[in-house]
Amino acid sequence: MPAFFVVLAKVGERLRADVPRKPANSFLEETLANKPVLDEADNSYRLSLPFQAVTVKQGDNLNFAVGISRGQNFSDEVAIKLEGLPSGVSQVNDRSSIERDKSDSQLVLKAADDAALGEFTVKVTGHTTSSEVDATDEFKLTVTSPSP
Repeated sequence: MPAFFVVLAKVGERLRADVPRKPANSFLEETLANKPVLDEADNSYRLSLPFQAVTVKQGDNLNFAVGISRGQNFSDEVAIKLEGLPSGVSQVNDRSSIERDKSDSQLVLKAADDAALGEFTVKVTGHTTSSEVDATDEFKLTVTSPSP
């Protein structure tokens, strides 16, 4: 980021090169000099799913990973929440977060024998309690009846 300096002098007065000049906005200069400037992406994350659409049969399990792409300065644990699961489909494992030192979380969905049939949009939300940063992704889940 370029810094602009304003130097005022009396007419006829010479500026001395050995005298340090303060920038017009010294607060900004000190802030930039003393603290790293974070790009918005540096302190954020993005969730990734292995599919945009997937099918599960009634009575079956669906195993998949929710991945995370972390910004340079982001290391928080991320809680994973699924919304929009159809009636009869539930998350059966306890892994509902991506730990600080991990790149994904393995989830297991169970479609009951009487799970609602059809196509549903499932929203996956990642949330951090320390920084209150959320990220979302979604996929289409189709529940079908088992083959005869």
